[in-house]
Amino acid sequence: RALVRERITQAVRLVKEELRKDGESILVPKTPPEWLVLAIHQRGQFAGVRRLAGIVRTPTLRPDGTVFQERGYDPETGLVLHPDCDFAEVPGEPTQDEAINAVKELVEIVNDFPFETEAHRSIWLATVLTMLARPAINGPCPLFAFDANTRGAGKSLLADVASIVATGSPMARMAWSRCDEETRKAITAVALEACPAVLFDNVAIEFGSSVLDMALTGTEWTGRVLGESRTTGILPLTTIWMATGNNLQLGGDMARRTLMCRLESPEEHPEDRKDLHHLDLKAYVRRERARLAVSGLTILRAYFAAGCPDMQIPAWGSFEAWSNLIRQALVWAGQADPWQTRDAMRDVDQSAEILRLLHAGIEQADVEGNGVTAADIVRLLDAQVGEDKVDAWSTLRIAIEELCDGRKITSQKVGCGLRKFRGRVSAGKRLNSRPGHGGVKLWFIEVVGTASTGEDGCDGGDEINHPGEKSKEHNYVF
Repeated sequence: RALVRERITQAVRLVKEELRKDGESILVPKTPPEWLVLAIHQRGQFAGVRRLAGIVRTPTLRPDGTVFQERGYDPETGLVLHPDCDFAEVPGEPTQDEAINAVKELVEIVNDFPFETEAHRSIWLATVLTMLARPAINGPCPLFAFDANTRGAGKSLLADVASIVATGSPMARMAWSRCDEETRKAITAVALEACPAVLFDNVAIEFGSSVLDMALTGTEWTGRVLGESRTTGILPLTTIWMATGNNLQLGGDMARRTLMCRLESPEEHPEDRKDLHHLDLKAYVRRERARLAVSGLTILRAYFAAGCPDMQIPAWGSFEAWSNLIRQALVWAGQADPWQTRDAMRDVDQSAEILRLLHAGIEQADVEGNGVTAADIVRLLDAQVGEDKVDAWSTLRIAIEELCDGRKITSQKVGCGLRKFRGRVSAGKRLNSRPGHGGVKLWFIEVVGTASTGEDGCDGGDEINHPGEKSKEHNYVF
């Protein structure tokens, strides 16, 4: 609003007629009144003024697969291209061989990084292509995580290099917080600023929250304006999110929304390596940025020129538009499918580990097979350790402490935590509940495929196995 006031004063001179004591009428200069500033600021649309979706410094891909590479305004995307260097023209009809050569040019700058597999290297390539093609992706994009077995392996550098190729600048960084409210404020600020990409750098705690989950699977955002009792309204949210960490652990549903690029360094101090092809990689990429960005766009343009062939790769729910462009183009250009790393994601999915511990702990605690309440669980964990100093409920204790995030364990917290995992399957079993005396919930573990009447009273099939009954073996096709 302050800038609107300034622009008004630059465009017009506002005056007010006033009478002097001698009766003469004069015009007195006035600053723009608040009602005028607010009216212009909130109007939103003006006749003859074109829609501005953003300003980019690098040529970018349009939704139809053509490349926006002419300086100035693009009516189709609403973007303004204001390049910061001289880019060669991206070929209009590049071939598959040209796309393969373009991949080699991009890969050359990261040959010194110890990628665990070629699929992990493909994730870095996918990061670059995603940033170059974000306007062409009609939907959300996954989070790109750069993980390593040790510090100094180059996680943050990989993210910076991708950003320099695509935008000319290193990644904007942000600290990760366990607090959902702080994460919500941060995402709202990012949406207001229209940041193209943000990096949660050096995450040392469990990474994931329901708030970030929402941001990753949507393209619009609304939040509360800080210090005011109003919302921002609906904002576009096309930010590309990244994270780095050593042996990252993902919580909540983050594993389903993440591509994890893993570095495995054999060095004790990888930051001291002297055998690098580019000792100052960022400086080299800045010098070669024009060539590298054109290489990335050539891969994408070539895929469209070939008619977007279907490479018969597995679908990825929630990220279909991204997958149909970025993954398909990479596989078509001879690269490994980034999806191949998904199996390894199970090892870093903290919520899956908690679920396995819950299953084992509740099965152990449910001695009579009738189910246990949240209060039962708290009483078991409050019991003194036996004379042999062995904790009989160590498995359940670890799971419940994770559910309560290290805070005091109460029946209410345990009940809320268990509800988050109700119905989720692990190793052919799932956590379920049914009403008990006094309205409390009795929690139990059942084999998937044995129909059960849960707390909602809905019958899951013809045959029901209640807690305490032995599960019957069946072959079910879902």
